[in-house]
Amino acid sequence: MGSKGGSKYRVVDYYMGVHYGICAGPVDALLGVYIKERDAWPGKTKYDDDSDQGNSNDNAPIVSFKDFIASLGGGNTPTATSSVAVAEVVLDINRPDLFGGDKKEGGVVGKMRYLPGGPGQVLPTELAAKLKTIPSKAPGYRGVASAWFYGAGKNSFMWCQNNPYLPPAWFTVFRRPKGLTQSKATVQRLNYPPDANPAHMIYECMTNTDWGMGSPATLFNVASFEACGDKLLAEKFGLSMLWNDQATIEDFVKEIVDHVQATVFINPRTGLWEMKLIRGDYDVNTLRTLTPDNCDLTNRQRKAWAETINEVVVTWTNPTNEKEETVTFQDIANISMQGGVVSDGRNYYGIRNKELATEVGARDIRSASYPLFSAEAECDREGWDLLPGDCIKVTWPEDGIENVVCRIGKVDYGRPGDMTVKVSLVEDIFSLEKAAYTAPPTTGWQNPDRDPEPMAYRQYFTMPYPAMVAAGLDPLAAEGNYPRVVPGFFGQQNDPGTYNFDLYGPVTNGAGTVIGSLGTFLQTNLSILAAPMAKEAVTTISKANLGTIWGQADDPIIGDLIYIGTGTDAQCEIAMITGLNNSTQTYTLRRGCFDTVPRAWPVNTRLWHVNDTWGAYDDTERLAPAAIPYKMTPRTTKSVLPLSAAPQDTLNTVPRPYLPFRPANVKVDGVDIFSATGKVYLATPASIPITWANRNRLMEDTVVKSWTDGNVTPEDGQLTGLRLRSDTGVVLTTINDLPGTSYNLDPGVFGGEPFAYLELFSKRDGLESLQNAIIQIELRLYGYGYSYGEDYGENDGY
Repeated sequence: MGSKGGSKYRVVDYYMGVHYGICAGPVDALLGVYIKERDAWPGKTKYDDDSDQGNSNDNAPIVSFKDFIASLGGGNTPTATSSVAVAEVVLDINRPDLFGGDKKEGGVVGKMRYLPGGPGQVLPTELAAKLKTIPSKAPGYRGVASAWFYGAGKNSFMWCQNNPYLPPAWFTVFRRPKGLTQSKATVQRLNYPPDANPAHMIYECMTNTDWGMGSPATLFNVASFEACGDKLLAEKFGLSMLWNDQATIEDFVKEIVDHVQATVFINPRTGLWEMKLIRGDYDVNTLRTLTPDNCDLTNRQRKAWAETINEVVVTWTNPTNEKEETVTFQDIANISMQGGVVSDGRNYYGIRNKELATEVGARDIRSASYPLFSAEAECDREGWDLLPGDCIKVTWPEDGIENVVCRIGKVDYGRPGDMTVKVSLVEDIFSLEKAAYTAPPTTGWQNPDRDPEPMAYRQYFTMPYPAMVAAGLDPLAAEGNYPRVVPGFFGQQNDPGTYNFDLYGPVTNGAGTVIGSLGTFLQTNLSILAAPMAKEAVTTISKANLGTIWGQADDPIIGDLIYIGTGTDAQCEIAMITGLNNSTQTYTLRRGCFDTVPRAWPVNTRLWHVNDTWGAYDDTERLAPAAIPYKMTPRTTKSVLPLSAAPQDTLNTVPRPYLPFRPANVKVDGVDIFSATGKVYLATPASIPITWANRNRLMEDTVVKSWTDGNVTPEDGQLTGLRLRSDTGVVLTTINDLPGTSYNLDPGVFGGEPFAYLELFSKRDGLESLQNAIIQIELRLYGYGYSYGEDYGENDGY
């Protein structure tokens, strides 16, 4: 059902010009602008669509996401619906309904100048004027990416309505690490945004002279960092992380190392910084061996099973909403051995795709759930060149240890003159059998916080007289103001994120007649017919055939009305639920209620479920006949559909509330309109008996008559008429002003036609009923003999 919106109220817009600093620049691209956690530009953020927006010109400031990824080199090159700003540019932001429109907190409108922070950057004239200077004398903010919001009222930016608080602005920017091979500086998995190569990130953090450690490149074994970058690129192991100066650059590098499991150290052979990934990329047969002959092994121990972890919960960041999500990994055998779950969490916030999070979780559960051997070794000077991250075999007969592969951790080379080198050892997990893990399936849950789309299902109609009474409208006033009518309408999106809609139609103000808001309404419950519904006076329909009722949590109840169909007023039907059988899960429908006639309906017919108040209607004064344009703008938890994006529908009104109700229970020679063949067969009748039951529209505002109910006293001046049409639609005869409930029709009016369609209507004060009962009559004209065959000599052409 629907409900009418409230009265008009004051709307207050809030403006402010703001220059936001984003991060250290220059940055390579602006991917998105979010205000109050909602997309302000480009409006959508998808990474798996085939549309191509933007400009493929290499010098254009706005390019498609596809072209941007292609420009990075290496990796996948998907397409996407979003655009990317790759140079200084002014962006038009026009999202007045971003926070729900003027009925809630409005939206954002204005311009945003994106300043990436390049070395030649100067402030625009308008922004410099805010500082009471000119661009050549104003600070250029080079090395700082920023965004200036302006361009609406008084050259300021409209941030919201009805809420005097500045909403927070967020930005998604992309920056490639600098210093190593640029074509390998980014890692991109299909259907995900690009990430930075972790090896390149570490190298720049250690060499950048502006914000990094500032070490000269001559102190690095660049080839080792490039090799690690190549390996991570092949693994599609990319990270996106934000560093701020509240944390030391050393701690930031440690976080990157923890994500990828690597070690960064100074090689004593060369005195250069090197990077090594902890991987199973070694040949066991070529590894050196530690034995009692060349080392002293102390603190030898193997974890007990009770000291191991059998569940690892990996936290990663979903790039579509910047929210943290988790994937969980368990070692079932370990759980069985310990008799319970021992869980540990790992926050890898720099990982931004589920597949990589799955691979990292599988990596961590292997090492956490196994009781690894560890020891401290004090080697002779043969171990002077042992490096962190190297693998070595350990054989120790005293403990029954033979050729156990261990990974070298910390190395203490001692002071000059020392005769030993101390190393920490732990059994290498890559030497053990590897379990297989796959990415967990998606939940199927869809975020209801989405952009609105045009209303999928819409229906407009002229309200019948009983509906006006049920809606609380004054029927006598309506009677006295003929031809004033009240349009009704239904809308349904079948989307949990859409909770109401605004209706727009013609309104008159000082500027004349314009398309304006008519109020806010709830959606009407809707189901789709799952099986054909026959033309009959009473229908028993199963709950399954009635279909799932969108928008309604509870089952229909006795007394509910169903508006059937999608056509004009004359093409739809109204039914009422009069019975419910819980044991058989069936409903009983009274068909052809009020001014409608029962008819057959195919599969996929729309069934609008309304209660006795009839829900949504336009109480603006409308006349009939008239063509009235309407638009529906659905509202989601995110925003409301712009009026320009809503399709326009037209309701052709008729004076429906004033039309007399059609005759009911129409029969010809005792046969009703529901006969199996749809015809009445008569063999050379002397007359054709026709019967009907009158109806009175003024009496059905409280009691809804069944099609087969008996006669009631009609309205004053209401009489019955009949119209006979040929098979080709030619009117053969029209007879008006028939009193009572029966009439004998002369077959001679057929004029020799073998077929004709009889239509019974009501008429009062020159107004004819909206819908009429129609039944086909066939006069059987026999040929050779009465029993030779009804068709052989029949002269009807069939």
